[in-house]
Amino acid sequence: MQTLRSIALPSPSRCAIYTRKSFQPPLGQEITSLESQRAICSSYILSQQHKGWTEIDNRYEDCGISGASLDRPGLRSLVADIENGLVEIVIVYKLDRISRTLLDFVRLMDFFERYGVVFVAITQNFDTSDSMGRLIRNVLLTFAQFEREIASDRMRDKRMVMKRNGLWVGGQAPLGYDFRRRKLVPNAIEAPIVRRIFESYVATGRVSDVHRDLIAHDCRRKVWRTGRGTIQGGGPIAQTSLHHILRNPVYIGMVIHKGEQFAGIHQPIIDRELWARAQHILKEREQFKPRRPDHVLTGILFDCHGRRMYARQYWRGGRSEGARYYQSPIKSGPLGERIRRTNARADQLERIVLEALKMLLGDQSRVRPVLMQANVFGSTLEDLCNGSPAAALRIERMSVPQLSSALKSLLSRIEVADDHVRIVARAHALAKFIGWDGVGYFKLTELELARATRMHVIVIPVETLIRRRRVEWLPVETPRSGGDRDPSLVSLVAQARRAQDALYNERDKPVADIARLFSQRVGSFSRLVRLNYLAPDIVSAIVDGTQPSTLTRQQLLKCEIPLDWELQRRLLGFRPRRRTA
Repeated sequence: MQTLRSIALPSPSRCAIYTRKSFQPPLGQEITSLESQRAICSSYILSQQHKGWTEIDNRYEDCGISGASLDRPGLRSLVADIENGLVEIVIVYKLDRISRTLLDFVRLMDFFERYGVVFVAITQNFDTSDSMGRLIRNVLLTFAQFEREIASDRMRDKRMVMKRNGLWVGGQAPLGYDFRRRKLVPNAIEAPIVRRIFESYVATGRVSDVHRDLIAHDCRRKVWRTGRGTIQGGGPIAQTSLHHILRNPVYIGMVIHKGEQFAGIHQPIIDRELWARAQHILKEREQFKPRRPDHVLTGILFDCHGRRMYARQYWRGGRSEGARYYQSPIKSGPLGERIRRTNARADQLERIVLEALKMLLGDQSRVRPVLMQANVFGSTLEDLCNGSPAAALRIERMSVPQLSSALKSLLSRIEVADDHVRIVARAHALAKFIGWDGVGYFKLTELELARATRMHVIVIPVETLIRRRRVEWLPVETPRSGGDRDPSLVSLVAQARRAQDALYNERDKPVADIARLFSQRVGSFSRLVRLNYLAPDIVSAIVDGTQPSTLTRQQLLKCEIPLDWELQRRLLGFRPRRRTA
């Protein structure tokens, strides 16, 4: 009797098809090149059924997006599914569909190899399952990048020649002009607005006055029609746009290319004399314009209502007034009520974020579970834990631009509430930052940011964090070095004792009359009396001159003094006391 032998079928391999097209298809076109790529790839998968290949239902496609970078929604979705173990084979119609940059492609291939994913380009007859396929892949990608760079060089040279000949190379025409027949033509309605801007600026010398004049006369921005037929523009002219208009040499018949000006073929709107007077005023005002301070938390800071907080600096007469702030816009609630803006002192928020990061990296027992969230184990985990204190010291030595770049990669967001600060850090970014050598700028790529999905949350509770107008001193556990005796602090403490004695001895008088004896208002007098609630060791340190060097008279007066002595020490920068059992 003949026995039947069981045939071992290959295990199924889940295949994902990725398609990309650089330009959007025309409206009404049903079959695009994306569908063609998918149909061809699907047919190829059917031909490999003997290997156990099966196509998954998820669609990974990017339409109208260039392959020069990895910041693509479809590619990010594919990367996420690979990390979740849903994809084993990635199939594309052609190699340049997934990337046109050699460096990005190498990163993708390294990512595929770490997760055991096979990459196949069907029209170029290779896959990465063998060494020959990997060799052909690298050679073809090199030529794909060379082709892209040659096309970019040709377009760049063409734009340069056109600008040197005074031609407009395309794009939205500036206010005052229309683009017709490859030439700028003055707009009969907008050209007088441009002349009014220059004349008003020469007469007043202030952009804010020009902006108010435009609003009073209902002058509007340019109105244009997009490629899809929608109408955009037509709103009020923003004050920030006026600086660009006043510096744009296109209004005197010039075309600029890489800082050089060439005579254009279009008709000027502004005469040379008016242009020269406006530029002279701009140059004079730039000499007194202060340098804008750097706000390292811009872009990642939010308040408790989810509103993004922006940097704000108050200037008056070319000098700064007060401190730097982070401020959120006014928002309407679900019931129509107006939620007031949140103001936060920039120096205090930046200090609490940096101290929290340094405390996390400096404590190996705290940083170890964070690194394990980033899938770091074994000897690599031990090396990173040993190097984390050095990474904490590296934060102190970084310049402001380096620190700003590093924080935007290390932190996903920072939320400021009334009683706490919530810092959301990327575990993968922290692991990479510890192993970073500190040279240049620390920054994650688009692919690395997409992969950094594991977060570590740091919650810092505080008693008084946000007033709707300002943020008071934040409790940060940071030891300070001692300083010399400050006579202003000593006299402030003595004055607080005299104020308390006056309140006790003159109980029959109103507080306003007692405050008038000290030549102060009621609010200032109340803050002065609160200094009597300071812990005895804080008062002794001020009298002995061993207080932190950063403690000033103004900080003592503005600080909300809590009744908890330990919290007072943290607020004012003193070293916290150890509790004995």
